[in-house]
Amino acid sequence: MAVLDRIADRQAEFSQTVNVLKSRLDRARWLCFALSIGGATLAAVAGGLPNDDYRAYLAWPAAAMLAIATFVTGRLLSKDAVTLQVKARMASEALKREAFLYATAAGAYSDPAKRDALLAAALDTVEKSAEGLGRYQEKATGKGSCPRQSLDAAGYDAARLDAQIRYYGNSADKLAKPSRWLHRAEFVLAGLAAVITAVAVSVGKGKFDIAPLTAVLTTLAATVLAHLQAARYDENIVSFRATASRLANLQ
Repeated sequence: MAVLDRIADRQAEFSQTVNVLKSRLDRARWLCFALSIGGATLAAVAGGLPNDDYRAYLAWPAAAMLAIATFVTGRLLSKDAVTLQVKARMASEALKREAFLYATAAGAYSDPAKRDALLAAALDTVEKSAEGLGRYQEKATGKGSCPRQSLDAAGYDAARLDAQIRYYGNSADKLAKPSRWLHRAEFVLAGLAAVITAVAVSVGKGKFDIAPLTAVLTTLAATVLAHLQAARYDENIVSFRATASRLANLQ
């Protein structure tokens, strides 16, 4: 089954490429999140200081943080960067699907005389669709998740179904913690903004004007929500857990 081994090797390479590209996107999102939070906070504190000399010490770093965040977003979080990761994922999943169909002799692969040629053709189709990934191709760090020999029904369940249920369940659990903390942070920031607004109205403007803190806290809360949306934590948690449940129902 040389052709099946070739499929498995290429799927492992595409899978590793997906992992690397996704890791880069995640790091870039967290970096932009941190820079946006830091820049907005420094800008708000600078706006409340009465002395222009002291204000400059905070205004410049704030501007630099926000500028870097904009640069990183444009370079590392562009539509093309996201498309690359999606293309690698599609190639990996396409090869995995064909490999399991071949290993179980399902569908068009039920004919022993044609199955090798069909699998080779499927590999060629995927390779052509993924040509733009050549610059970003990573070497496989393991054998991948494709079968390398024929499978019966029990073997398919163990290699494909059970593995997918674990993958989606574990992925949802990993996303749940950051999602929970970000929602809590947004709630606290929004609450603090309401409290500071009331305090600012009561005490008026003193040596340090706290009124601008209302704006920055509102901005920070919006930044947290924007990060949640960009990372799609909540959507993925719901999707992953629903998929795991549907797969479990097939057993």
